Amino acid sequence: MKLALKSVIGAMLLNVSFNSFAVSDPELSQSHSILSKQLELTSSQIEKLDSLKSEAEKNLESIDVSSVSDEEIAKSFETGKWNEGGIKQELDSIGKVQNQARYFRLLYLFRASQVLTPEQKKKFDTLLKQHELY
Repeated sequence: MKLALKSVIGAMLLNVSFNSFAVSDPELSQSHSILSKQLELTSSQIEKLDSLKSEAEKNLESIDVSSVSDEEIAKSFETGKWNEGGIKQELDSIGKVQNQARYFRLLYLFRASQVLTPEQKKKFDTLLKQHELY
């Protein structure tokens, strides 16, 4: 039972923390797809967005995830003893990495908005709110 619980918790934490940094970032890909499909972009705009997406993916790949661990969290469930300091430290390291990933996604969206026409920017603002792309 303890091993199963530990495995589930470990998988959840690693999924949450490392999903953000995969080469093909799901949130970045979703934003890119929505923009490409719904803004009636020109071929040069699509090219620019593809370039911006590639740059954002490189930035996401560069995030140092070596400090992310779930060792203390898993150990607390395994031993039944709560390590307040260790768990807070692990959650802080996960949060820092997630904040860096969010920064690069937001930077992509900002730069993408710079290549849009005024009409497209109005649609873009609506899409941002509807799909919570930020």
